[in-house]
Amino acid sequence: MNITFVLPKNNDTPVGGYKIVFQYANFFVARGHNVSIVFRIGKRSFLGRMKHAFHMVSFAHDTSINWFKLDSRIKTRNFDDVEIHKYIKNAVVVATHWSTAISVHNLKLESKYKYYFVQDFETFDPMAKKGQVEATYKLSLNVITISEGLKKIIQEYIPNKKIQVVENFFLKEQFFVENPIKGRGQVLSMLIHSRGTKRSEFGIEIIDNLKKRFPKMRIIFFGGMIPEKVKIPDYAEFYKNANVEQLRKEIYGNSQIYLMPTEQEGWGLTGMEAMASGAVVVAGNIPGIADYILPTDGILVNVADKQAYIYAVSELLQNENARVIRAKNGAESIKRFSIEKSGQKLEQILEN
Repeated sequence: MNITFVLPKNNDTPVGGYKIVFQYANFFVARGHNVSIVFRIGKRSFLGRMKHAFHMVSFAHDTSINWFKLDSRIKTRNFDDVEIHKYIKNAVVVATHWSTAISVHNLKLESKYKYYFVQDFETFDPMAKKGQVEATYKLSLNVITISEGLKKIIQEYIPNKKIQVVENFFLKEQFFVENPIKGRGQVLSMLIHSRGTKRSEFGIEIIDNLKKRFPKMRIIFFGGMIPEKVKIPDYAEFYKNANVEQLRKEIYGNSQIYLMPTEQEGWGLTGMEAMASGAVVVAGNIPGIADYILPTDGILVNVADKQAYIYAVSELLQNENARVIRAKNGAESIKRFSIEKSGQKLEQILEN
C-alpha cells in the first residue's frame, strides 16, 4: 500500500501530533508499505515554486527532522497547494490537521482513498477563522480520530457520518519504570507549553501554592521555547527540548507526580509517558485524558477547580503507600496501549 501523510509546515520542533504520525510512518514502512510525508506550506507564488523546484533538483530533500529518528525509507517533501496535486497519485492520503484537510479533499482521487486523521479539536489554532475547523469535518474525507471523547465532539458537527477511533499509544521500549517507584523524593513535573489550553500559568499557580506547604518539593518543568507570558519560578528546573532518555530517567522517572493542568486534549501523550515511567498523573477530568486513566491509576479532578488539584497532589505527597499503589497500577494498566495494536487497526482501516 502507498500511504502519504500530509502535515502542516515542518518547523523541526518536537510536537506530539507530528510524533504520532512519524511513529505510524515508521511502523508502516517496517511492514512493507511505501510511505511518504508531505509538509504543506500553503500557497506560493510562481517565483517561489521555481526556486523550490530548483532546490528539489539540487538537493533532493528540503526538509529536515532532527528531533525524531525517521526511517530512511520514508520520503519527505515540502509542497504547496499547486504542487501537491502533481506529487500525490495512486496513494491512500491522510490529512493530519485542519489546514491540510482541504488540500487532501481537493485531490483528484476517489474519496475512499482520502482520510482525515483528527488529533484534536483544533479551534484553538490562531490561524483558523471562526467555524473553519468545524467545516473541515464535513468535507468528503473518511474521518478517523484518537479518542471516544474527541469522536463525541466531532460527531456533533457530522451526526450522520461514520467516525472511526484509533487510540494513541506510547512506545514501550522508550518509556518504562527505570527508577524504583517506591522511595522517590517529593518531585513534581509539568510540561510548559505555549498553547493557552495547556494552562501553564494555571499550573504554576497550583505549584506556587503547594510549595508553601511543601517547601522541599522539587519542581521540574520541561518543554520547547518558554512563552513570554510564562515566568519560570526560581525554585524550579527547566529542561528544554528534553530527549526520551531525559524524560524517562530524569523527569518522569524521578517524579512522584506528573501535573497536567490542561483544559483540552485530543489525547494527552505526556500523561501516558509519565505513567509508564512510574509517576502518578493528576489532571482534569476531560476527554483525551479520561480515555486512558483508570480510577485506580491517576487522579482526575474538576478541571475548573484549582483547589481540587492542590488537594489531590497534597494527598499523594502525604500518603506514600497510596501513591506507590497508584503508580504501580498506572505503569501496568497503560501497557494496554501500543503501536502494534493501534498500528494494525489503522492499517486495516486504510486498506479497506
